[in-house]
Amino acid sequence: MLVLNIIREETTKKRLFFCKNKIRKSPERYNCHIGNKVYTIVDLYENQLDNVLVKRLLVINRNKVLKCNNYVINDRINEYLLDIKPYIKRALLSSVVNIIKEGCDIDSVCIRDSLFTDYDEYYALASLLRRMSVVCDNNAFISFQSKCYNNLGLYVDNRKTEEYRGYLDLDNVFENKTFFIIDGIDMLVYADEGYFEVDNNVGELLKFNVPKEYACASLYI
Repeated sequence: MLVLNIIREETTKKRLFFCKNKIRKSPERYNCHIGNKVYTIVDLYENQLDNVLVKRLLVINRNKVLKCNNYVINDRINEYLLDIKPYIKRALLSSVVNIIKEGCDIDSVCIRDSLFTDYDEYYALASLLRRMSVVCDNNAFISFQSKCYNNLGLYVDNRKTEEYRGYLDLDNVFENKTFFIIDGIDMLVYADEGYFEVDNNVGELLKFNVPKEYACASLYI
Protein backbone atom coordinates (compact mmCIF):
# COMPACT_ATOMS: atom_id res chain seq x y z
CA MET A 1 0.00 0.00 0.00
CA LEU A 2 1.18 3.51 -0.80
CA VAL A 3 0.43 6.59 1.29
CA LEU A 4 1.15 10.07 -0.01
CA ASN A 5 1.65 12.24 3.05
CA ILE A 6 1.19 15.78 1.71
CA ILE A 7 3.10 18.22 3.88
CA ARG A 8 2.57 21.96 4.05
CA GLU A 9 4.88 24.20 2.08
CA GLU A 10 7.51 25.66 4.36
CA THR A 11 8.76 29.18 3.87
CA THR A 12 11.76 31.12 5.04
CA LYS A 13 12.55 34.80 4.90
CA LYS A 14 15.69 36.13 3.42
CA ARG A 15 17.07 38.72 5.79
CA LEU A 16 18.38 41.03 3.09
CA PHE A 17 15.48 41.09 0.69
CA PHE A 18 12.62 40.33 3.10
CA CYS A 19 10.99 37.95 0.65
CA LYS A 20 9.73 34.42 1.08
CA ASN A 21 11.49 31.55 -0.54
CA LYS A 22 10.22 27.95 -0.53
CA ILE A 23 12.46 25.36 1.01
CA ARG A 24 13.04 22.73 -1.66
CA LYS A 25 13.79 19.09 -0.95
CA SER A 26 13.11 15.73 -2.55
CA PRO A 27 10.20 13.52 -1.45
CA GLU A 28 11.17 11.21 1.40
CA ARG A 29 10.17 7.54 1.34
CA TYR A 30 10.05 5.04 4.21
CA ASN A 31 8.12 1.90 5.17
CA CYS A 32 5.78 1.33 8.12
CA HIS A 33 4.47 -2.01 9.40
CA ILE A 34 0.85 -1.48 10.44
CA GLY A 35 -1.19 -4.49 11.41
CA ASN A 36 0.07 -7.30 9.21
CA LYS A 37 0.74 -5.07 6.22
CA VAL A 38 3.58 -2.91 4.96
CA TYR A 39 2.80 0.67 3.95
CA THR A 40 5.15 2.79 1.91
CA ILE A 41 4.90 6.38 3.13
CA VAL A 42 6.06 9.26 0.93
CA ASP A 43 6.39 12.72 2.46
CA LEU A 44 6.06 15.31 -0.28
CA TYR A 45 4.82 18.76 -1.16
CA GLU A 46 1.83 19.13 -3.47
CA ASN A 47 4.06 20.44 -6.26
CA GLN A 48 6.26 17.32 -6.13
CA LEU A 49 3.69 14.89 -7.47
CA ASP A 50 5.52 14.76 -10.81
CA ASN A 51 8.75 13.74 -9.13
CA VAL A 52 10.32 10.68 -10.79
CA LEU A 53 10.31 8.68 -7.52
CA VAL A 54 6.65 9.45 -6.87
CA LYS A 55 5.62 8.57 -10.41
CA ARG A 56 7.45 5.25 -10.23
CA LEU A 57 5.84 4.37 -6.89
CA LEU A 58 2.39 5.21 -8.24
CA VAL A 59 2.87 2.86 -11.18
CA ILE A 60 4.25 0.06 -8.99
CA ASN A 61 1.38 0.46 -6.51
CA ARG A 62 -1.46 0.85 -8.99
CA ASN A 63 -4.78 0.03 -7.25
CA LYS A 64 -3.01 0.11 -3.88
CA VAL A 65 -2.74 3.87 -3.31
CA LEU A 66 -4.72 5.43 -0.48
CA LYS A 67 -6.48 8.77 -0.70
CA CYS A 68 -4.89 11.71 1.08
CA ASN A 69 -6.31 14.92 2.53
CA ASN A 70 -5.74 16.90 -0.67
CA TYR A 71 -8.60 16.74 -3.20
CA VAL A 72 -6.37 18.11 -5.98
CA ILE A 73 -3.89 15.28 -5.48
CA ASN A 74 -6.67 12.69 -5.19
CA ASP A 75 -8.11 13.82 -8.50
CA ARG A 76 -4.75 13.50 -10.22
CA ILE A 77 -3.99 10.03 -8.84
CA ASN A 78 -7.51 8.67 -9.26
CA GLU A 79 -6.44 5.88 -11.63
CA TYR A 80 -4.05 4.48 -9.00
CA LEU A 81 -6.37 4.56 -5.98
CA LEU A 82 -7.41 1.50 -4.01
CA ASP A 83 -10.97 0.41 -4.84
CA ILE A 84 -12.69 0.29 -1.45
CA LYS A 85 -16.10 -0.67 -2.86
CA PRO A 86 -15.63 -4.37 -1.94
CA TYR A 87 -15.17 -3.35 1.70
CA ILE A 88 -18.18 -1.00 1.53
CA LYS A 89 -20.24 -3.87 0.08
CA ARG A 90 -19.29 -6.10 3.01
CA ALA A 91 -20.33 -3.37 5.44
CA LEU A 92 -23.65 -2.93 3.61
CA LEU A 93 -24.34 -6.67 3.74
CA SER A 94 -23.58 -6.58 7.47
CA SER A 95 -26.15 -3.81 7.88
CA VAL A 96 -28.80 -5.94 6.18
CA VAL A 97 -27.90 -8.84 8.47
CA ASN A 98 -28.32 -6.52 11.46
CA ILE A 99 -31.67 -5.24 10.17
CA ILE A 100 -33.01 -8.78 9.99
CA LYS A 101 -31.56 -9.80 13.36
CA GLU A 102 -33.15 -6.76 14.97
CA GLY A 103 -36.58 -8.06 14.06
CA CYS A 104 -37.36 -6.97 10.51
CA ASP A 105 -39.64 -9.67 9.11
CA ILE A 106 -37.71 -10.55 5.93
CA ASP A 107 -37.24 -14.17 4.95
CA SER A 108 -36.26 -13.73 1.29
CA VAL A 109 -33.74 -11.38 -0.31
CA CYS A 110 -32.55 -10.82 -3.87
CA ILE A 111 -29.20 -9.09 -4.36
CA ARG A 112 -27.74 -7.68 -7.56
CA ASP A 113 -23.95 -7.96 -7.41
CA SER A 114 -22.27 -8.36 -10.79
CA LEU A 115 -18.81 -8.53 -9.16
CA PHE A 116 -19.89 -11.15 -6.63
CA THR A 117 -17.36 -12.47 -4.11
CA ASP A 118 -18.36 -14.95 -1.43
CA TYR A 119 -17.70 -12.76 1.58
CA ASP A 120 -18.41 -14.10 5.06
CA GLU A 121 -21.25 -11.56 5.22
CA TYR A 122 -23.03 -13.38 2.41
CA TYR A 123 -23.02 -16.61 4.40
CA ALA A 124 -24.23 -14.76 7.50
CA LEU A 125 -27.14 -13.39 5.50
CA ALA A 126 -27.93 -16.74 3.88
CA SER A 127 -28.17 -18.37 7.32
CA LEU A 128 -31.11 -16.06 8.16
CA LEU A 129 -33.20 -16.62 5.02
CA ARG A 130 -35.57 -19.17 3.54
CA ARG A 131 -35.00 -17.94 0.00
CA MET A 132 -32.13 -16.04 -1.55
CA SER A 133 -30.95 -14.99 -4.98
CA VAL A 134 -27.73 -13.30 -6.09
CA VAL A 135 -27.95 -11.85 -9.59
CA CYS A 136 -24.49 -12.35 -11.06
CA ASP A 137 -22.59 -14.49 -13.51
CA ASN A 138 -19.20 -15.61 -12.28
CA ASN A 139 -17.46 -18.70 -10.96
CA ALA A 140 -17.38 -17.52 -7.36
CA PHE A 141 -21.17 -17.82 -7.19
CA ILE A 142 -21.11 -21.52 -8.08
CA SER A 143 -18.93 -22.30 -5.07
CA PHE A 144 -21.12 -20.12 -2.82
CA GLN A 145 -24.28 -21.79 -4.10
CA SER A 146 -22.83 -25.25 -3.38
CA LYS A 147 -21.67 -24.34 0.15
CA CYS A 148 -25.02 -22.82 1.06
CA TYR A 149 -26.87 -25.91 -0.12
CA ASN A 150 -24.50 -28.36 1.59
CA ASN A 151 -24.05 -26.46 4.86
CA LEU A 152 -27.31 -24.55 5.25
CA GLY A 153 -29.76 -26.53 3.17
CA LEU A 154 -30.49 -23.32 1.24
CA TYR A 155 -30.66 -23.25 -2.53
CA VAL A 156 -29.44 -19.84 -3.74
CA ASP A 157 -30.78 -18.79 -7.11
CA ASN A 158 -29.14 -16.25 -9.40
CA ARG A 159 -32.16 -14.75 -11.14
CA LYS A 160 -34.10 -11.62 -10.34
CA THR A 161 -37.84 -12.12 -9.84
CA GLU A 162 -40.55 -10.25 -7.97
CA GLU A 163 -41.07 -12.97 -5.39
CA TYR A 164 -38.47 -11.77 -2.88
CA ARG A 165 -39.45 -9.48 0.00
CA GLY A 166 -36.15 -7.63 0.02
CA TYR A 167 -34.02 -6.36 -2.87
CA LEU A 168 -30.49 -4.97 -2.43
CA ASP A 169 -28.56 -3.36 -5.28
CA LEU A 170 -24.81 -3.64 -4.75
CA ASP A 171 -24.08 -2.60 -8.33
CA ASN A 172 -25.12 0.95 -7.44
CA VAL A 173 -23.31 1.81 -4.25
CA PHE A 174 -22.79 5.54 -3.75
CA GLU A 175 -20.34 6.60 -1.07
CA ASN A 176 -21.34 4.36 1.87
CA LYS A 177 -24.96 3.56 1.05
CA THR A 178 -27.34 1.98 -1.43
CA PHE A 179 -31.04 1.23 -1.78
CA PHE A 180 -32.68 -1.65 0.05
CA ILE A 181 -36.22 -2.25 -1.13
CA ILE A 182 -38.56 -4.00 1.32
CA ASP A 183 -42.01 -4.99 0.06
CA GLY A 184 -41.69 -2.44 -2.73
CA ILE A 185 -40.74 0.44 -0.43
CA ASP A 186 -37.36 2.09 -0.99
CA MET A 187 -35.10 2.75 1.98
CA LEU A 188 -31.46 3.74 2.20
CA VAL A 189 -29.20 1.28 3.93
CA TYR A 190 -25.88 2.58 5.23
CA ALA A 191 -22.64 0.69 5.71
CA ASP A 192 -22.24 -0.87 9.15
CA GLU A 193 -20.28 1.64 11.26
CA GLY A 194 -18.58 -1.25 13.02
CA TYR A 195 -16.44 -1.68 9.91
CA PHE A 196 -15.00 1.80 10.36
CA GLU A 197 -14.02 1.83 14.02
CA VAL A 198 -10.73 3.53 14.80
CA ASP A 199 -8.50 0.94 16.43
CA ASN A 200 -4.75 1.30 16.97
CA ASN A 201 -3.90 0.28 13.41
CA VAL A 202 -6.40 2.64 11.83
CA GLY A 203 -5.18 5.38 14.15
CA GLU A 204 -1.64 4.98 12.79
CA LEU A 205 -2.86 5.62 9.25
CA LEU A 206 -4.97 8.58 10.34
CA LYS A 207 -1.73 10.25 11.46
CA PHE A 208 -0.87 10.52 7.77
CA ASN A 209 -4.28 12.11 7.04
CA VAL A 210 -5.63 9.02 5.27
CA PRO A 211 -9.46 9.10 5.21
CA LYS A 212 -10.92 6.66 7.74
CA GLU A 213 -12.76 4.62 5.07
CA TYR A 214 -9.53 4.05 3.15
CA ALA A 215 -7.56 3.26 6.29
CA CYS A 216 -10.05 0.59 7.37
CA ALA A 217 -10.48 -0.89 3.90
CA SER A 218 -6.73 -1.15 3.29
CA LEU A 219 -6.23 -2.97 6.59
CA TYR A 220 -9.24 -5.29 6.61
CA ILE A 221 -10.46 -5.65 3.02
